[in-house]
Amino acid sequence: MKTPSLILFFTLSSVSSLWSLPQDFSDLGDLALFGGGLVMDNRDLTQGFMDPGVWGGDAALPGKWRQGHEIGSKSVRYIAAAPYLFGQVPIGVEAVYDQKRLDRVSIYYLESGTFYGYAPQLKETKEGKKTLREKQALFRKVYDEVLEGLEDQLAEVTDSRGEDRVGGKTSVFKHRYRQYETGDLALQLRAKKDFFVRLDLCRVGEGTPGFVSPGLESLRKRDRAAMLKEKVQREPDGDISLPGIPMIYQGGRAYCGITTYLMAAQYLGVQMDPATMASESGFRYGMGGNKMIEAYKAAAKEGGLRLNRTTKLDFDRVKASIDAGYPVMVWRRFDIERNRLHSAFATSSRRLTKTHPVFRRLLPKELPEPDAADRATWPGKSAPAHASVITGYHPERREVIFSESWGEHARGKRMRAEELEATAYYAFYFSL
Repeated sequence: MKTPSLILFFTLSSVSSLWSLPQDFSDLGDLALFGGGLVMDNRDLTQGFMDPGVWGGDAALPGKWRQGHEIGSKSVRYIAAAPYLFGQVPIGVEAVYDQKRLDRVSIYYLESGTFYGYAPQLKETKEGKKTLREKQALFRKVYDEVLEGLEDQLAEVTDSRGEDRVGGKTSVFKHRYRQYETGDLALQLRAKKDFFVRLDLCRVGEGTPGFVSPGLESLRKRDRAAMLKEKVQREPDGDISLPGIPMIYQGGRAYCGITTYLMAAQYLGVQMDPATMASESGFRYGMGGNKMIEAYKAAAKEGGLRLNRTTKLDFDRVKASIDAGYPVMVWRRFDIERNRLHSAFATSSRRLTKTHPVFRRLLPKELPEPDAADRATWPGKSAPAHASVITGYHPERREVIFSESWGEHARGKRMRAEELEATAYYAFYFSL
């Protein structure tokens, strides 16, 4: 059995390069692919993952798991210790349940953004370019080894060479994958050279080859719209928000534009992962993204949605979108000091002030008025670019509630609408 993907994940994703990104890692566990530091589990759990009892509901998936996010009846769990699976050690494993019934398992063995980390300096110097070439050669070597090893293992456990199939609808996301079957279990091997290797497990006949959540395609638009509107939550304190937005971890990857987009898109029913999104967004070696907007539109179309892009954010339009049940994604200018201010007013902190006098004394009741002094501290055009997802608002206080893809601690931040309108340079609105 081989272990290259896990070893390379920990040794070649440079932690030192992460701090050039506008991120807030309050917990180094967020550096892992699914927001939790993986440790080694030296057991081979392959047979346990294929156990008919697991898929029939009579047994639990083996291994140690952490609870992730929930969307409607679906819940997601992430493995906390990496075992051997089909002869390889993965860098992340995700299990999706519909209520208590196991729906799907996705096993990630290799991913470009995680492998390279965020290191734009590799393109800036002669020595950096040499290092980048070496890492590219190593990535391709590991890719070939992992893929060949998986193909051999899958052929052995299923006694077949699999069958090539096609998934996706749009020209951007149409892809080939190989499906192996054993009993009632389907094993779908997906890989894209220079980008990722992933294995999905599901029941035969239940795995969707596309990217829209099962059950949504058959719904009429007005019924789907009514479902979204029913999810809108109105709090006694005046907050209007969308509960259940998933946390798609960015980790050490330059993927804020991908992960925050998917936080909104997955909430709306688009079943797409960051590796697939990055592979079609113009990223190379964890950097780039020059085809991001085209990929946004195509991914929305895959999920039966429309996406409208504007160069200015409008608070009234944000309110209308949230009221209808749609999160809003925004590209904006970032400043670390302003981030601390916005984080201090996160929903969790605000609620703590109701019960803890210390917090009540430390935090002011409202964000600063957007006067000349406050505006002077807002980030300008030379500030780093960043992406966030808007999940709610407070109409009277003119506050926008938003989240980052850095981990659970980055949920429910608050910013005055005037500041976000002034510092955003793109806003993306979903509709049916």
